[in-house]
Amino acid sequence: MFMSDPLTSRGYPRSLEIEGRFRDALGAFAIGGQAKYKYDFEAMRRALKPLGESNTVQVASQDNHVTASLNGTIVTTISAHNLTRTIREGADFGISAM
Repeated sequence: MFMSDPLTSRGYPRSLEIEGRFRDALGAFAIGGQAKYKYDFEAMRRALKPLGESNTVQVASQDNHVTASLNGTIVTTISAHNLTRTIREGADFGISAM
């Protein structure tokens, strides 16, 4: 999942990426910027259901703070980042899941 700004950095959107792969589910990456975050790998392992079962993901953002939860357990907390931009309805800011 990318929460992105349309500006680009080396071909990728300037964005905060919340990883969707099984092995590092909900890990965070700042592409074209910087972020201060905590990733709790052990919490992710405890919350992650086995392959073949459905997991529920929730990403919440308010001000400069982002949390990513897996099956109700907070796995990633982004406490600061420099990828800020005022968002208004109809703007070209997007969230995409792959």
